[in-house]
Amino acid sequence: MKIDAILGNAPLSEIPEITRVSEALAFDGFWSQETDHDPFLPLALAAEHSSRIEMGTSIAVAFSRSPMNLAYTASDLARQSQGRFILGL
Repeated sequence: MKIDAILGNAPLSEIPEITRVSEALAFDGFWSQETDHDPFLPLALAAEHSSRIEMGTSIAVAFSRSPMNLAYTASDLARQSQGRFILGL
């Protein structure tokens, strides 16, 4: 069984600590959604402060971005997270 968490509206300044604690507690993944904030920036911080936990967008609105911009962002996050990023549209 995998146990994931939703980052929700956590302030960006708290993402590194939330990530470290969640990974220490053996969470398997993080999900960020595009509701009040951009879904990608918290995941970039999470990727920087973790080594095992998977991360993804539970929703990223594709229609407000160009396909190339979305592809670059997803590719950069996949590289930053060493392949642990999952793009959800």
